[in-house]
Amino acid sequence: MYIMKLRPSYKDYIWGGNRLVDNFGMKSKLSPTAEAWVLSSDSDGECYIENGQFAGFSFSEMLKKAGKKVLGSDCANIKTFPILIKLIDTKQSLSVQVHPTDAYALKHENQVSNNKMWYIIDSAKNSYIHYGFKEKFSKHELNERIQNKSLTETLNKIKVKKGDSIFIKSGTVHSLGPGLLVAEIQQNSNCAYNFSDCTAESNSNEQLQTDKVLDFCELDTPKNPIVHKSTKKRLHLANCDHFITDRVKIEGNGFVVSDNSSFLNLLIIEGSCTINGIDAKCGDSLFVPAGFGRVNITGDCTLLESRI
Repeated sequence: MYIMKLRPSYKDYIWGGNRLVDNFGMKSKLSPTAEAWVLSSDSDGECYIENGQFAGFSFSEMLKKAGKKVLGSDCANIKTFPILIKLIDTKQSLSVQVHPTDAYALKHENQVSNNKMWYIIDSAKNSYIHYGFKEKFSKHELNERIQNKSLTETLNKIKVKKGDSIFIKSGTVHSLGPGLLVAEIQQNSNCAYNFSDCTAESNSNEQLQTDKVLDFCELDTPKNPIVHKSTKKRLHLANCDHFITDRVKIEGNGFVVSDNSSFLNLLIIEGSCTINGIDAKCGDSLFVPAGFGRVNITGDCTLLESRI
């Protein structure tokens, strides 16, 4: 097997901007281009292989042909590809949302939950995210806030800047603010409840399933979740039951290793490089099969390495 360069799928959500095209040179025909799904087997936005034996195949078609061996031993018992990776450009704020816990999602929605992390690739002045609540709530108080549409004023607002990363545990209320360019690594799931009808500034007609949210929403005030920018060449960003993500800086020459336990995804977030002879620039995503071994990287770049 070989290293595969992926062609992303794009989304034109109304809150998005055009930096993925203007700054990264992505070949999207959408305006705005709010998201690029750079590692995806999801039928709503699947990646395609650009090079080699499987050129022109969808990612899921490639997996059927190649077999589970390319995913690694840690994926032996999975039914669907386990993660989804996106690039997100927020010209406007996104809806506040919360993902149910794993146990709750499986029992009530018949799908896995959506633990995820954000890496801030770029930010505007005074950029922020919402993460959890300012103060501890009771279920009764949260229900009142939902009903009277005063939820936003209770949210914990955290300033973020380029190089910050944040892990979003299921059950935590969260949203992205405007002016952010973000890499999102998540479980391969669309299981979420939006609070867009529960805020004073919203005109949404969406219906929130309040009883479900009250069952699993984390009501304690969370600790600051940010892993700040660092000069380390390898910085550990996230490690949960579903994925591991490191930020890796390459200066001239370097390498990463794909062992038999898991595939790797390499997402270039700054600079450019050559990866085992494949030219890669900012925004490019490469799938490295499990057991490939040493992956040689030449150039000056920063990348996110994700694995199971």
